Amino acid sequence: EVIGKARQERHTFWDWTEIPFAQNNMEINAEYLPLVLYFVASYLGIWFSYKFIWEKVPKLEVAHRTTSAFLSPFSSSSSAYGVMLGSKRAASSPPWLLKVAESYIFPLDASKWDRDRVNLHLTSDADKKDFLYSGLGAVMLVRYSDSPVGPYDELLLIPGAFEPKGAARRPLLADRRVTRIYVSSMASVKQGRKNWGIRKRLAKFIWSDESYFRRRVAVSLEASEGGESEQKTIFEASFYRTPTFFPASTLPIPKPLMPSIVEKAIDEDCKKLTCSGSDNEFWLATKLDITVGLLGVCFGLEVHFVDDRHFPDLRNLGGLSRVGICGCGNMTFCSPTKIDAS
Repeated sequence: EVIGKARQERHTFWDWTEIPFAQNNMEINAEYLPLVLYFVASYLGIWFSYKFIWEKVPKLEVAHRTTSAFLSPFSSSSSAYGVMLGSKRAASSPPWLLKVAESYIFPLDASKWDRDRVNLHLTSDADKKDFLYSGLGAVMLVRYSDSPVGPYDELLLIPGAFEPKGAARRPLLADRRVTRIYVSSMASVKQGRKNWGIRKRLAKFIWSDESYFRRRVAVSLEASEGGESEQKTIFEASFYRTPTFFPASTLPIPKPLMPSIVEKAIDEDCKKLTCSGSDNEFWLATKLDITVGLLGVCFGLEVHFVDDRHFPDLRNLGGLSRVGICGCGNMTFCSPTKIDAS
């Protein structure tokens, strides 16, 4: 009797006529139609994102870049850019097409920073003069699986907004600068300095997994003591991450609405460059495109060690969000625009 009753209840449970959104021979109840349409639209949105963003857009980008002339700000042309002759460019010349295996971005509110501490990481007189102590900044950890100079890792600090160079911009779109940046490739160091004026330094990165969702990274510099070289850790932290699931792209955003990374032009040895025929320094403004990507969430940032001489101690700095964005995908670091700020 008990077994028969259970079978009857199981039959009733699976009887579609008992399910509230299906009545009258599987006709959908109008009350639940918006919910059904929502799930259908969500499925179509995910399918479209995959087909368009992951398949069509990269092909369009490659076709565009292989058929267009590549431009350089260092040409003798009177234009901010100069056309590089020939259809083939050096692999390390901008723009760079980058494949991002992992990226972790933790936002910073520069208005809440400890000014005395942040001043230690404004590494030039121009940085100290132009920093506005406001705006949105970021601490970023990135792993590039492919680039024109090969795979490399990166740790960087964008402290916030800086006084714009050239034409005035709204505060939201004020210039940004990278005042601390470490990469694991010497080729990236040299080309980053020469192409965009970014003051990169060479470092060693060690990544590990504390658990499936928790990532840990240690960054170290080579130091010499007693005639022997050894690696000294300057930054070590861990954080949780979710799988990347949300498709994203900056292609629909007009370029004027995106803030620029603006750096003083330097050569591979960090020596300043000047305009042709004068002693005036010039600046390079660069846009960043996330051609296609998937985003997730990273959180629970815990700093285990930091050498405040080389990177800010995020535990005492103020303004750091413990929740950020993680992601992967394809990214373009565009050719810079030359700005004469004299």
